[in-house]
Amino acid sequence: MNTAKSNRRPLSIRRSPWALALACALGLQVGSSVASAQVLIGDGVNRPAEELMIGQTVYTQPSGSTQLIVGASQARTGDVRNSHISARGEYGVTDRFQVQGEVPLDITDRSSNFTAQSGISRFQVGASYALTAPSSPIAVTGAMDIEAPLSGSSSNVTGDRPSAGPTYKPQLIAAIGSGPVTAHANAQAELGQPSRAINYNVGSQFSLGSWVPSLEMNARSTENQRSEYYVTPGVTYKFSDRAELGAGVAVGLNDQSQTTQLMAKFNMRLP
Repeated sequence: MNTAKSNRRPLSIRRSPWALALACALGLQVGSSVASAQVLIGDGVNRPAEELMIGQTVYTQPSGSTQLIVGASQARTGDVRNSHISARGEYGVTDRFQVQGEVPLDITDRSSNFTAQSGISRFQVGASYALTAPSSPIAVTGAMDIEAPLSGSSSNVTGDRPSAGPTYKPQLIAAIGSGPVTAHANAQAELGQPSRAINYNVGSQFSLGSWVPSLEMNARSTENQRSEYYVTPGVTYKFSDRAELGAGVAVGLNDQSQTTQLMAKFNMRLP
């Protein structure tokens, strides 16, 4: 997640960030029916997966299908606005193996006398493989993405991460489901740059028919720096079994995090 730094008053937290993460993973389970023991992870491969706002879900695309995901987020520091728009495509080579690519656009502007700056400074390609069978009660997916700078670009417009060379992003995603509830967890490393980092996320989704609320605990740890922590509530509306729109807000939990980030995500599957 893009994390432009600023000086701000720290937010007081009485609970451990990992206690919040556990609450995100388990809290929504309280509202699910105990009588229902149907595992939804396997069924999910035949429908568009409701996307988390920040974290990745365990689903891979079925063979021959394509999913397009357009995401946008904006964080404001004083009168400076940092916006991030990404277009991501996922294609199912088999029912358990997919290839993916993503192109981000960064925009920085401010309300005072300042000309907005925007640009596409990098792109990302990769692949994901479902390590467990669809009928498994616990689903596990492994992924590898490579983010590379475009020729002639030394940094993106927000300047929040170096782009001297490619960044390698191995990732492991796990999920479990019961009744209308699924819980996802993923960890992604960023290797190949002078400052290495790891992004990790725990989130839960509750299906209410067309509406799917979600709650996430997100964190980013960069080498030799303090970690950033966010809690991200969101909700997704399913127009059909092929199109969904979600919105959420990431709230920073410590002085290293941005105060808030507004975000939206549109998800569409092509036959």
